[in-house]
Formats: sequence, structure tokens, C-alpha cells
Amino acid sequence: MSSEQTYNKQTEKRWGLGFFIAMLIAFLVVVGVWIGFRLNPSFGDATAREWLDWILAGLAGALLYTIISVAHWYQRSRPRFKDFSLWYLSTILKGPVLAFIILLFLKTVDIEVAGITIDFTALDENALLVAAFLLGFYNRVARETLNQITKSIFGKAYGRAEEQFNIKPKGTQVIFEKNHSFKLSRAVDVTWLASLGKIDDAGLYTAPASSTQLSSGAVDQITAVPKDPNIPRATATVTLRNFEILGDRNLDYGGSTTYTVSSGTVGWNATTGTVDTAGKFTAPAKANVPGVDSVTITAVDTNNPNDLATLQVYLKD
Repeated sequence: MSSEQTYNKQTEKRWGLGFFIAMLIAFLVVVGVWIGFRLNPSFGDATAREWLDWILAGLAGALLYTIISVAHWYQRSRPRFKDFSLWYLSTILKGPVLAFIILLFLKTVDIEVAGITIDFTALDENALLVAAFLLGFYNRVARETLNQITKSIFGKAYGRAEEQFNIKPKGTQVIFEKNHSFKLSRAVDVTWLASLGKIDDAGLYTAPASSTQLSSGAVDQITAVPKDPNIPRATATVTLRNFEILGDRNLDYGGSTTYTVSSGTVGWNATTGTVDTAGKFTAPAKANVPGVDSVTITAVDTNNPNDLATLQVYLKD
């Protein structure tokens, strides 16, 4: 191990230990303030006392979570604590704020959260404090709870703002009667639809057979319809082809490779660079095509100029 690596490791150990001690002191201070506040019944009116109670409970929970996380990470892998410090601090700040917002809302509105209806207005003070502490400690639970509340109130607006998704890929080419698998950019429960071919519940698409009504170049629309009506649907397109281009999709600037087709005899062309009659493509030098990072290769059936296939090739250094 080099002296620099040893220095960095020792620095990280000191930083992690210092961060742990700082969080521990902060936790003890918050608990001390909380106890002092609880022992001083003359402080503020009932509403102010309740709100401060929630904030201190949430802050205590967030600090305890941070202490446990730092200790666990330090013991297991000793990560770069400087890189994670801002994340820890944001967690500490978000914990009590989210706990306060959630409890303030639930205390005033009767609402179902995550499929469970709880009358928070009927809970006693200690139960609400436990809820505030848990929401501060389990920061992710607090975020999801707030999402559920927002979704239940604003419905479609929330769905459009937070739960939009895309089909991957957005557009592709598939040979008649061949398969292609579509995915979603995020987990959404959907029903898959295809305007021409077939697609199963897992997003596996089967292209239709070629016919007089469906020739090369026909476009099939794929639609993913969310079962939650508040979430907008997503679409993608499939261009149906009689053959496809086979070869590298990534190529160095100035590099060369040979492309073939799955069937038939074709002529070749490219949007930039050169391609010969045998399908050998030579990419341009980067200096000759500033700002260009992809090339479209096209293969045209020599017996039917309307029958073609394309391939987008990405250029890299």
C-alpha cells in the first residue's frame, strides 16, 4: 500500500470517527433539550408545545438513524465519509421536517394512507411522539408516506408530475414474425397493447407476418396503459422490416467494420463516412465531423428499392 493510500485511509477514518462523535453529541443535546422542554410545562401554548414535540422527536429519530448508519458503514467498509456528509446532513434535516408536515396534516384531515385508515385525531400525545420519532428514523418511510398523502389529494396531477414513465426502447426495428422485448423506465403496473402485432404481459412483442397490407416500413405502435388511471400512458414504435442489418452499434472515430444483412442482397449508404458495396464502413475522423456522434447505416434491397433497413451506429473516441 502506498503512502498516499495510507494517508487517505487514515484521513477517512478520522473523518468518519469525527462525524460519528458529532452526531452522537448532537443526539444527546437534542434529547437533553427535549427532556428539558418536557419538564417545563409553562413553555408556549398547547399547539406550539405539540409542534415542537414532534420536531424534536423527529430530529432525535433522524440523528439516531445517522449514528447507526455511520457506525455500520464505518465497521463494514469505511466509505469516503466526506462524499456522504451532505447526504447525512440532508437526512437529518428532512427527518423532522417530514415528520412535522405529515403529523400536522394527519391531525387535521381524515385520510387513508397506504391502505390503512387511522384516526390520528384520537391518538394520545405519546402515540404521536412515537410516530414522529419513527418518521424521523425511517426517513424513506416518511417520504413514501408523504407521497401517498399527496397522491390521494391531487390524484391525476401527482401522477403526471411524479409517475411518468417511458417504454425502452422508444423506437426500434423488428423483422416480420420475430420477437423483441420492451421494458419500462420505472416499475409501473401496465397493460401492454400493440396495434399490429402481439405483445404479452411481460412486454415481449411478436411482429405480425408480412402481407399485402403490411410491407417493409409499416409502423406498429406499442402502448403501455397504466392500471392506475392517474398515470399517463407511454408509447413506442416498431418499424417492421423484411431483414435487418447485423454488426457493431458502437465504433471508434476513424475505425472500420463490415456490416451484413440477415437475408437478401442490398446496396449500402451512410449519412457520413464511407461504406463500400460489400458493407465495409469506415467512420470519419472526429476532427472532420465536429458535433457528430452517430451515423445511420442504410441497406436497400437491390430488387426492391422500397425495402430497406437502417442501423444507428454511435461513434466514440
